Amino acid sequence: KIPEEWYKNCDFVFSVHCSLVYAGKELCQIMKTEDKAIGKSLFSCIKWNKQIRFPLEIRKLPYETMLVLQLFGTSTSSQITKPLAWTVLPLYNKKIFAYGTRLLNMIPQSDLPSIFAPGLLDTSQPTG
Repeated sequence: KIPEEWYKNCDFVFSVHCSLVYAGKELCQIMKTEDKAIGKSLFSCIKWNKQIRFPLEIRKLPYETMLVLQLFGTSTSSQITKPLAWTVLPLYNKKIFAYGTRLLNMIPQSDLPSIFAPGLLDTSQPTG
């Protein structure tokens, strides 16, 4: 669900920056999706139906490689871009490559922490 404060200002467009990280280092250049505005149907959403192709061979990636996704918002009037949320997905689970459609939880923090791992606790959300 997109927080209301992100779409109250209608001049924002959104993009996702994707990177592959191993041992805290990016393995290649960050890939960026095209900018998209929020669509309205039953609820506010942003849809990307796009493949991101990294210039690396899957078979050469270490098993501990992680896909890092960051959501950015850009003001079309001022051209200021700011990070809004991020998530991390390990590319392998027990040496089996993760593929197919995934539903990922994004952590609503502007900056990536210096050390991150899949499943980090989102302290902004209530626990029960």
